[in-house]
Amino acid sequence: TLASIRARRVALKGPLTTPSGPGYRSVNVALRKEFELYANIRPAKTILPGRYDGIDIVLIRENLEGFYTGIEHWIPPRDDPHSAGVTTGVTTRYGCERIIRYAFEYAVKHGRKKVTIVHKANILKMVSGLFLEVGGERV
Repeated sequence: TLASIRARRVALKGPLTTPSGPGYRSVNVALRKEFELYANIRPAKTILPGRYDGIDIVLIRENLEGFYTGIEHWIPPRDDPHSAGVTTGVTTRYGCERIIRYAFEYAVKHGRKKVTIVHKANILKMVSGLFLEVGGERV
């Protein structure tokens, strides 16, 4: 499948599920990593009038870093070896620059008037703080 996608430079993918339990990795995450699919583009626009009118936004989310790096392990604070799970979020300057650059280029190409950087730097000082720092340098 991977060779076919590489050769044709296109894939049509439907919904995929990942079985629960140890030993299973997400096929979606594996495809993202294999093909460097770092930008997740999610447009949202009001179609029918209702509770929320006039919505027209495009969310661009980094798809390879943060918790998607897949660095996880168990810690046994008590007698149960699986009593607590730890997931490590990793954010790199390169990844921040790449997704922020993509967002600005997307905005220009599609006639968007502004880019808003969404972060949790007040709580996640390093992981989200680096993202905010890099975004501030870009503006």
